[in-house]
Amino acid sequence: MKRLKVEFARPHETAWWLPAGLCAALLLAAARQGEEAWSTHKRAAVVEREAAALTVQLEAAMQAQRGAMESLARLPLYANDAAALAKMASFPVDRVFTALESTQVEGVKLTAIEITAHDGEVRVNLEFAEYAMLLRYLEEINAGEPTPRWALLQAQITQYATIPNSGVIVSRWTEAGR
Repeated sequence: MKRLKVEFARPHETAWWLPAGLCAALLLAAARQGEEAWSTHKRAAVVEREAAALTVQLEAAMQAQRGAMESLARLPLYANDAAALAKMASFPVDRVFTALESTQVEGVKLTAIEITAHDGEVRVNLEFAEYAMLLRYLEEINAGEPTPRWALLQAQITQYATIPNSGVIVSRWTEAGR
């Protein structure tokens, strides 16, 4: 008898390039993740520095605001009153009173005058018997002006004889409003 050499299955030879390729791929993936982690770390450090700088700026701005508020609080008590008094002194009160005193219409009576010097505005409250008299008063007080200085702001006509009709006229007395 002769011996026969029969190979039923060949021994598996593992190719060397397969584990080497797998190791190289894993190393490449690890290197990529490390690079991403490092760039994220650098961006986080930059954001942290910017946040710290903004915090310093915010604290400086808040300190400056507190200092400004304290300096405003330290103004002399009379400063606002002195400024209002100076504004009132430069206001043409004599011209306002001359215009109001020189205009006389039967049935119209002045009840209050409010001068707001810082706005340059004069409001006059008045009572009137009839609406036509109020309009005549406006015409006469604006007579001689190139453009009407006084305007009717409000008129209230009542139905009761015991309550008088009332109105408000207003005028601007600044250099811009003449």
